[in-house]
Amino acid sequence: MVVNYEQGYQYADYPQVYDDASGKEAFRPQHASEMYPEAVTGNSYLGDGAKPGMAVGVMAGGPTPPPPGYAELGDAHARGNELGSVPTPGTATICGLRRRNFWIALVVAAAVVIAAVVGGVVGGVVSKKTGSDGNTASGGQPQPVPKPSGTNSSFLAVLTGTKIAASNWTGPEGFGRRAVFFQDEHNSIVARLWDSQNGTWLTHNISDILASRKIDVAIAPAKSLASAALDSVNAFGPRLWYVGTDNIVRRVESAELNVAQSPDSWTADLPNGNSFNHTIWPDSQLAAAWQRCAPNCVGDWILAYQRNTDGAIMTANNSHWDNPDQAMGTGSVSKSTALAIVPWYQVVARGMGLVSESMAGTGRADMQLYSFNTNTGKWADTGKPLLESVIPSASSETQFAVTKWDGWRQTLYLSLTSDGKLSASWWTGPQTAIQEITMTGFTSAGTSSAPQFTAMTLTLDAMFYGVTADGLVLEYAVDQDDPRTFRYVSTIWPPA
Repeated sequence: MVVNYEQGYQYADYPQVYDDASGKEAFRPQHASEMYPEAVTGNSYLGDGAKPGMAVGVMAGGPTPPPPGYAELGDAHARGNELGSVPTPGTATICGLRRRNFWIALVVAAAVVIAAVVGGVVGGVVSKKTGSDGNTASGGQPQPVPKPSGTNSSFLAVLTGTKIAASNWTGPEGFGRRAVFFQDEHNSIVARLWDSQNGTWLTHNISDILASRKIDVAIAPAKSLASAALDSVNAFGPRLWYVGTDNIVRRVESAELNVAQSPDSWTADLPNGNSFNHTIWPDSQLAAAWQRCAPNCVGDWILAYQRNTDGAIMTANNSHWDNPDQAMGTGSVSKSTALAIVPWYQVVARGMGLVSESMAGTGRADMQLYSFNTNTGKWADTGKPLLESVIPSASSETQFAVTKWDGWRQTLYLSLTSDGKLSASWWTGPQTAIQEITMTGFTSAGTSSAPQFTAMTLTLDAMFYGVTADGLVLEYAVDQDDPRTFRYVSTIWPPA
């Protein structure tokens, strides 16, 4: 006969079929919970609380005398699952089971417990090594939040002390694009990507993307980041330079115009095919730019850093990565100087501006601007003062960034000191010092105060990005009529 369990009964997923004449099992139970249900009809052999048509016996709520042939039926179950055997009268038992079955059950139970413990340990180790999509997390920590659809990163906190870099480019159709880079709490490189066509931000966890191809970005935690973007003749996309765990500058890049829709476009390499094997000064900052040239040529990438042996500022150009030029000697700059580099005014085709901290005789650090001489191919010997005493002390960490607007006729040189103060020098022909930037439109949680930033950067379309002391990444627009004021635009991390 066929037994149809009542709807809703928790063990009714896999009913059993028996032949009345032989009492043999025609269909072995498939559910782990169906160890030995008893198929009955009417009111025969119902346990306490059992109902007609329900499987009874142990699962029906009370001990019942087995029907004729049930012991044999139990043995049949026992051959499939020893825990399902039912003893016959007069058989020696332990806890209601035959001795043999009891000891087998005990061994099985012990094996299950051991397997669970081992599985838990292994699972814990694996979960620390993989994210929710199975990619290796570079920080070796579990990803606590499932990754949202269409992105490559969980909504994780930023790495304490992370720096930030950003760049922008414009496609031939006129749509602007931006990329903002920082590190999450697992030391992964995270990119937030935006375009003006749809006005939305997308996330790429570049470390995870490259790890899926067995490429380890090997980024050192909380070190300087620098980004620049190319938007030239049929060539587009951003690059990010960072400090590797071996203290060598490395990079990741995408050559796609629409990077946000092309996560697999990210590649990792050392400049010029691993030829840039120069270690940098401990805690050297980085600065990068795409060096524009005359129309109808692609131009050059340029990277600034401090040499590991003496702290001199070096500039590497993609035409000779393996033979960098000395821009400033050790007597002109402070150790671990803030750095920023920017393409020069459009009337000078290949000009550049390099901003660094210059040590004054009193030991204070000033913001200085050095220009690149296109005729000699060298950097100027002396710098132009922009801001005096930009840092509280020579041991403090300072960050510089530069942006332009108004057809590149106006320039803002921005400084962030370790006490969170933002000041700037504004060039419109004459140079104007701005002692403190006013941040409007956003207040820190639970306060009426503007946020305090621990890291910042600017893109070349007058946009500011900063990491706050409480781990947010905020976007502001420079007020181009009065750059003493930055106006809040959005929170780009964590995503809304």
